Amino acid sequence: MKTGVIGVAAVLSLVFVLSVSASEGVQPAKEAALNFDQIKADQLKNIDERIENLQQQKTCVQMAKDQDNLSDCWMKYKAEGKRNRNDMRKGQGLSNRSSQPPLPVK
Repeated sequence: MKTGVIGVAAVLSLVFVLSVSASEGVQPAKEAALNFDQIKADQLKNIDERIENLQQQKTCVQMAKDQDNLSDCWMKYKAEGKRNRNDMRKGQGLSNRSSQPPLPVK
């Protein structure tokens, strides 16, 4: 008797947990569209920032008068690239954006 009650309680708990996690995973269409728009805007912003960084690096290289200037450019942008990579690994992106999981690809 006691084992049956425990078994029923376990099954009901499992059903409740599965139904809650399933309902959390489903996004209404409007909410998914808002998430998509935000993710798209974040990606475009990151691309613009990368283009701007590359333009600055290109200008630095073009303005270099000798090997030392060229080395200075390389060191400056190498350090900046390392910071950006570390930010990306931490999930912050180039602009410290909120870390949202990507939308599933269909």
